[in-house]
Amino acid sequence: MATSLKIIAGISGTSGDHKLLEYLHFLALKIPIAQVTHLHVIKMLYNFGEINKIVKGDLKFMANRFKEEKMMPLLNAYNKVTSQSAKVLFGKVVPAFEATLASEQATIIALGKKDKGSCTLAKNIVRKLDCNTLIVPAKSNFKFNNILVPVDLSKHSSKLLEFALALQKNSTETISITCLHAYELIDLPAYTMLHTKERVKRDTRATVQEAFDKFIQKHNTAESNIKTVLIEETNNWPSQYILNYLNDKNNDVDIVLMGTQGHTRIAALLGSTVEKVITKNNRCPMLIIK
Repeated sequence: MATSLKIIAGISGTSGDHKLLEYLHFLALKIPIAQVTHLHVIKMLYNFGEINKIVKGDLKFMANRFKEEKMMPLLNAYNKVTSQSAKVLFGKVVPAFEATLASEQATIIALGKKDKGSCTLAKNIVRKLDCNTLIVPAKSNFKFNNILVPVDLSKHSSKLLEFALALQKNSTETISITCLHAYELIDLPAYTMLHTKERVKRDTRATVQEAFDKFIQKHNTAESNIKTVLIEETNNWPSQYILNYLNDKNNDVDIVLMGTQGHTRIAALLGSTVEKVITKNNRCPMLIIK
């Protein structure tokens, strides 16, 4: 992870912006953020060329007014961020974000999430763009003490954990990391026919625990102090275990890091898992790592 982050903050002009900007201001106090570019995209009707020509002047007026009234007051909102700017672009939304990522050399897109929003833009960006995506729900708490990292023990899970460790190292405060791994029971007829259900459960957990411990040992140090949580799956939906853990106030999760790649059977579901968590998670910021 870069020592200082460069972020594209998506500005919609709706109620979701307020929480996003408050959270970015809070985050800049905890980890180094070098740059925030505020981006608003006005959709163009590509199939109506003549109409677009007629309204082009009006659209430019709208863009300038939106930038002046809605976006310029955002600048200098973060006293810990070195560089801040505001842009209003015309066209298709996802390509506009992609072009801005390239021009600003940013690596993270940050988006707010309304309490009952569809999250369509966030899902499209996660699917289509090669960048990390921060999603801040409307009910997010301003805390940065405990990072949850769901893992499937793949190489990409190692990348997630390394990113979390980099956040921990660069933070101005002490941060704990919790790794969550959900597993299925052994389902081999030749084995399950010879042993009781209790034996199968015990042996499966012992085998998975050993693999989990080895995975953690590759990254754990005295400074990192990674906590582990191992959960037996019963419904084959990893997203539900993640959401249950996030929604349990006793776990006190402040941000969750998730990935969109993997190599195990559970990892093959990660794309849909991420989207389910994006849709249903209303209280905890999410950082999706590519």
